[in-house]
Order: sequence, then structure tokens, then C-alpha cells
Amino acid sequence: MTRWQVVAARLSRWGDGLFRWRWLWGLVLFAALVGGKLHGSSLGAWDHLMPDVTEEYRFVEIGSWRAIRSDEWRVSTPTVFAQCAHPDYFPRINERLGSGMDMFLMVPSCPVWDWTVVGQAHNWGYFLFGAERGLAWNWWIRYLGIFLFALEFFLIWTSGARALSVVGALAICWGAPTQWWDTSVPYMVLYFFMGLVCLYRLFAERRPILQWLWGVGFLAALCSYSYSFYPPWQFLLGGLWLLLAGEMTRRAWRQGGHGRHALIVLGVMLGLWGANLLYFLNVHRETLEVLGQSVYPGHRLPTTGNVAGLWIYFWYPLVCLFTSFRGMEYLNPCLVSMYAAPLAAGVVVWAQMGWRRRGRLPWLSWGLAGYAVLLTLSVLWPWSGALARWVGAVIVGPSRVALVMGLMFLLLAFKTFAYCEQRGWRVGWPGVGVWLALSWGGQLLVFCLYPEWRGFFGGHRLLPTVAMLGLGAGVFGAMGLGLLRTHRGLFLGGYLVCGLLTGAWVHPLCVGASPLLHKQVASYAKEIQQGSGEGRWLCNEKSRAQLLVANGLSCVNGIHSIPQPALWLTIDPDRTFETAWNRYAHISVDVVAGDKSWAELEGRDQFTWKLCRADLDRLEVRYLLWAGSKLREPWAVPLGRVGANYFYRIVPDIPAIMSTEDEP
Repeated sequence: MTRWQVVAARLSRWGDGLFRWRWLWGLVLFAALVGGKLHGSSLGAWDHLMPDVTEEYRFVEIGSWRAIRSDEWRVSTPTVFAQCAHPDYFPRINERLGSGMDMFLMVPSCPVWDWTVVGQAHNWGYFLFGAERGLAWNWWIRYLGIFLFALEFFLIWTSGARALSVVGALAICWGAPTQWWDTSVPYMVLYFFMGLVCLYRLFAERRPILQWLWGVGFLAALCSYSYSFYPPWQFLLGGLWLLLAGEMTRRAWRQGGHGRHALIVLGVMLGLWGANLLYFLNVHRETLEVLGQSVYPGHRLPTTGNVAGLWIYFWYPLVCLFTSFRGMEYLNPCLVSMYAAPLAAGVVVWAQMGWRRRGRLPWLSWGLAGYAVLLTLSVLWPWSGALARWVGAVIVGPSRVALVMGLMFLLLAFKTFAYCEQRGWRVGWPGVGVWLALSWGGQLLVFCLYPEWRGFFGGHRLLPTVAMLGLGAGVFGAMGLGLLRTHRGLFLGGYLVCGLLTGAWVHPLCVGASPLLHKQVASYAKEIQQGSGEGRWLCNEKSRAQLLVANGLSCVNGIHSIPQPALWLTIDPDRTFETAWNRYAHISVDVVAGDKSWAELEGRDQFTWKLCRADLDRLEVRYLLWAGSKLREPWAVPLGRVGANYFYRIVPDIPAIMSTEDEP
């Protein structure tokens, strides 16, 4: 043997060992990442907003934080940290956020210590290790967990093809939706694959004790999926999951496992899931009623469809290749995220397979095709508002349907490749010509019809446009041609390059959470309360409010992820501004003279409340934090400042006291 053959043989043995013990190595890596407090949250944005830090500040960041991920660094993470800082042990209702928020109904759900804990797998780290390591747990159980469970799924799906399974798992983990929708999609995808794998292993396993262990995993996945509280993904992915679950069960049953005992275990786990769901509905009934009466769904999401929605399938995957490197001025990258799949190539391959088998395709193929048609019609159908509310379509927009369709097409692409490779099938060159006409003809048409897409790819600048479109054509051309001709190098290479472009550079790699936990503003606010007593805060800027609640202080405004009628009806009993408060809202505040308050809409979810002094008293506000400007009201006593952040205490009408300029 030559030296290179020896090296190749050793690498092969090393790879076999690594693959065989993948779950052990995955757990070791997970423990190291959690213990080291590593995560990919964009908390560095807080240093941009408020650079003043305390002596305890320790933070390492590799890469760049992204302001567009504000749903994560400004909304969900501060809210979770508010739970960790609460003196009670992870209460269901956290009264420090507005008038009290049901923390389990956040997106994603915050840690709550009750009988629903089995459905909070992503939050277990907060219970065990506190805020910073809990954040690392939450992060890596998503991305490392998605890779491991998707890998197991693809091994079953492709009948043990290792290379296909590894690349397929990376395509899911690095996919644009998994990376950009990081407050919802990764959780859903994790529990989607976890449930399928556990269900398969439950029926395929012959040893009863292991069947019970896989059953517990299935219960955790099912409960966590149910409690993820993002109905668009739950409904759309749920239909796909049921189809695949039937296939997983059929495959496992044919392997001759302990089927009867597996049915008993499955029945017990479904019974426990039902009991847990009944407990949840009983405990959270009031908050669910508040959500049901919210004006948020009908006032934010469109209910109409049109033929233009079909262009999503041709164009979004190409756009996703570059959203990590090129900002979108007119659209959130989340809304154009789609899993990459050679749709046109898949249509050609399946047409040939149907011809060869004279239409005798597996039942799953017909089921998935029917589901794809149903989802496509939901995009095209012009829903009326009443009908959309009744059937739930009000929360299902074209971009969400495209995301689930992309996932389904990706799974079918890998399954089709494995099937054709095992039988030596490939599409002839006339079929390749049909694919080129379908694929690039559709994209060229969209490129001509929609100038905003041309602007994204460089507009009138020829070189960037040609370079980006050429790279996209090469990547998707390799994937499509590899599928058509059953060429493993082209197919897997195209997916690897696509995954690196869409997902490898979206998030930074960070250590710790000091940008949120070690700020002078929060530290000084705590000192004020220690000297002057507990009290409710009000901030003129929503991010300051989120900083305070993350550090365990009580604040009226900020970002309300669920409606709080008990709070706002005190100042708006006639519901004049119901569309401004009975919903998800980013709330900043200004103080006005007189005895009347009102709200001003500054964006889709951005509001400024103009509050009079009388309503401050009704809201039981004791302290004020004003950023950028001073208050000169006679009832606002200055308590000091940190940079341009001014602190006040509300007292009965007294002469105005001028602010001191001393730093705290």
C-alpha cells in the first residue's frame, strides 16, 4: 500500500469509529459547549445600545451580531432571564412584566416549573444551571440536537446511506429557515425529527426496557412540540409529520420488533400526553382566552392568496444563498427563508419513476403529493377574513407554506436519490433539457417581472449581479443535475456549498451573557431600589425596559409578547386604542401634560404610549428611566444618571429639582 492508501485507510477507520459512537461524541460536545457557556445569540447588540458596563463584564464574541435577530436578543432572551432572576422558582405568571405575563405562552416558551416541564426540553438547562448555561443549553439542544436526530432520520429514510444522511442532516441544520427563524423553526424541526426517530426506534427495538426509554423520548418530543406555541409551524409541519410517522411505523413493524409491547408503550405515552395536555388547558385557560380575543392575528397577517405565491418556490432558495452576506432593505430574511431542494429536477425524476413503474408508486408518495397540492392551493386561494379565521388560515401565509414545502421537497430529494442510486436509474439528457426549461425558465421570468429581486442581486451593477446569479446557478445546477443523473459528487457537493452559504455565517459564536447581565444602567437601578424600596419602573425606550426586566426588575412597558388587558384597560377603559395594546407590541413611552393618554403607531408592532401623570399613578409607576433627554416635571425627582440614561422617582407634586450631573 502507498502512503496515501495507508492514510485513507486510517481515516476510514477513524470515521467509522466516530460514526459508530456519534451519540456519545455528541453528548460530550454538548456538555462542553454548555459548560463553557458558548452560544450563538446576538447579545452583542446590547453593547451597541448601551456601552457602559460593570466590572463583572466578561464577554467573547467571534463573528458579528445581527440587529435583525431582535426577536431573539431583545425579546425572548431578556424574558427568559427575567424568569431566572425571579425570587420564586420559575413562576407561571411573572408579575414583573407589565401586569403579569403567562411565561409558558411565549415564543419560544419560557421555563415554568410545573407539570408541563416534560414538554420544555429546550428549557431544562435553565432549571439545572441558571441563566448563562441555560442559554447555551437552549442554543445547542436546537442545532446540535437537530443534526443528530436528522442524521438518524436520514439513515432510516435512505436505508443506511451514510454520506447522504450526513449531508442531509447538515442541509437541515444549516438551512436558511433553521438559522434565521431561530425563535420558532429550530424548536419545531428538532421535535419533528426527534418524534419520528423515537417512534421508529420504539417499534424497531426488541428489548422492552429500551422500548420504554424510546417511549419517554417520544413523550418529551410530543409534549415539547405541542407546547412550542407557533400554530403556523405546528399545523403545517403536523400534517407532514403524520404522513412520515405512518411510514416510520410501517418500516419498523416490518423489521419484526416487539410490536405488541411497543403498542402498549405507545398507548401509555399517548395517555400521559393527553393528561398533560388537559392539565395545561386547565392551568392556562384564562391566558388562552385572552389570546383568542386578541386583535393581533387579524390586524397583522394577510388572509389572501394569489398566483404570484408560486414564484416563491423558484426564487426564495436562490435568495437564501446570500442573505447572510447581503442585507435586505425591503424584507426580513426570515420571510424569504426556504429549505433548498431541486424541485424541477425532482418533478422530472418522479415523472420518470412513475412511467417506469406504470404509476405504481408507494402510498407515501401519493400522500406527500396530495399534501403538496393542498398546501399550494392554500397559497393560491383568496381566503375571506371570516373563513380564514374559522379554519385557521389567517396565520398561514405563503412564506410559511413555502418553508414546509421546501422541507418536504428536500426529504423527497434525498429519498429519491437513494432510491435511484440503489437501482442504477438516471434521467436521460432529454429529461435534463426539460428540467432546465422548468427551473431556469421560471427563475428568469421572476427576475424580469419583479424589480425588487433584481435590486437584491446588484440592480444595475452588472458584475455583482452576474457573480451572484452565476454562483446560484452553479449550486442549484449541481444539485439538480446530480439528482437527475444520480451523480453523488454533484448532488452532495451542491448541498454542502448551499448549506455553508445559507447557514454557516448567520450567527456569531459567543461566551457568556454579560452584554445583558452586566450593565451599569441595570446595576444602578438595583442600587436605587435597595435604597428607596421596591417599585415599578417605566422607561421611555423599549430596549431599556427589556434590560431592566432581564435583570429582575419590574417594568410596565417593553415588549409584550401576549396581550395584557388588565394593564391597559386601566388607562383605556373605552378600548379606544385596543389595536395598539391587545396584541404583540413593542411599547415605548412618553409623558404628556393634561389628563388624557393616547397611543401612536410607528410601525407594524412599534407603539409609543403618550401617558399623562394620572395614568402613571393608575399604573402604579414609582421609578422612571429616561434615555437621551431629561424630564423636568415637578413630580419627577432626579436620582442620578448613567451616561445619557436618567433616573427619576415619582413623588407628589413638589417644586422641580434640577438633575445632578454626577456619574453614579
